[in-house]
Amino acid sequence: MPVLRLVERRTRRELVPLIIHYVRSGSTILSDEWWAYRQALPAFGYRHYTVNHSVTYVNDETGCHTQHIERAWRSYKETISRLRGNRTEDLLRDHLIVIEWNEWLGKKHRNGPPGTPAPQYC
Repeated sequence: MPVLRLVERRTRRELVPLIIHYVRSGSTILSDEWWAYRQALPAFGYRHYTVNHSVTYVNDETGCHTQHIERAWRSYKETISRLRGNRTEDLLRDHLIVIEWNEWLGKKHRNGPPGTPAPQYC
């Protein structure tokens, strides 16, 4: 399930604390070979596998690929576009919240929150 957050910059200083907050230590993380991940993640107890996209889309040794997250991100961008884009930072943040809610809860509870009566249509 996605955790979508806006950051000022894609730096180690901004991204690694978010990963530590949202991803359980000991988890396996698959990523590209961006230096901020490559250096920091193993130091915080993550199993980290990478793929070098300038060479291949699947790491021949580990089988690591990022195709699922790349596809998901493309889908999220399409959703934001259908919601009339990200004309302001606040609007983009709201769109990300809607996508998160839909992925975390909306797909699991298609008829609304548990315990609520199903909607009646006339």
